[in-house]
Amino acid sequence: MAPEAPVLRPARALLGWLSDKQARGVLTSHRRDLELTDEQRRAVEAARAVVAAREKFQAPSPIVAPCPEVLHAHRAALYGHERFKTFRDEGWEIAIVDLTRVCVVQHTVVTEPDARITRLDANDLPALADITLPIADPQPLSYQVDSLRNVAVVGSPDGNLRVVGFAAREVPRGIHMGFIVEIATSYVQVAEVGGRFVLRDGNHRAAALVKQGITKVPALVRRFVHGEDLAPPKGVLAPATYLGERPPTPLDYWDPAVSAAVLVPRRRKFVLIQGLEQSLAE
Repeated sequence: MAPEAPVLRPARALLGWLSDKQARGVLTSHRRDLELTDEQRRAVEAARAVVAAREKFQAPSPIVAPCPEVLHAHRAALYGHERFKTFRDEGWEIAIVDLTRVCVVQHTVVTEPDARITRLDANDLPALADITLPIADPQPLSYQVDSLRNVAVVGSPDGNLRVVGFAAREVPRGIHMGFIVEIATSYVQVAEVGGRFVLRDGNHRAAALVKQGITKVPALVRRFVHGEDLAPPKGVLAPATYLGERPPTPLDYWDPAVSAAVLVPRRRKFVLIQGLEQSLAE
């Protein structure tokens, strides 16, 4: 029986900045049985040539204003939320940021229409903050348990599903131990590294916003001493690319000279937790 074909989603890929491996994956929808066509190879090379011919990136700071008064209530709610504690402790602040002056780390963004963004007014900062800096809204999670193998599996189509902690408590039969799993809240985050401002998270929303002509949005900002401290997700552009002389910006997702429409598999993320019993000689 042939394997079921994956469900594909429309996306845009930054051809001019892809490595050979990334280009093969993105342009074949991550099918291992396919190679790039001659036409696809030419498209990648042409995009790389356009990038190489660009002037060096010298955008001014994207921070155009501190948190305005109209967002003070949103800021208070965000900073007072338990799920925001880590960001608060790390020193992230809210500011109005010009997305055209930041560099992106994601080489591919999904472009399925988001009704929340298509209806936005560029001057409605509270509505923009609901998109870029959402107040955490815990979502119910489903799970399955295999009692024979002592395995629990939690799955979600949201890529922000992750293990965020550990908890233990005494129960009549012993100790109840387990990991805390949640769909983490994602914020538009702009990190400063050596004068360069990088979109650490929120690349998909940034691409959708600039397509609508909305470029100045509320975002979290923070200064980092070293680029490696940014800890972006796996499978993104190399630091030498987004910290380099000709990095991509959110506008480049829509520039046909350096990017292209592609199809990417719809993915579902899983967290698997297993209890193992072992004996060791003393």
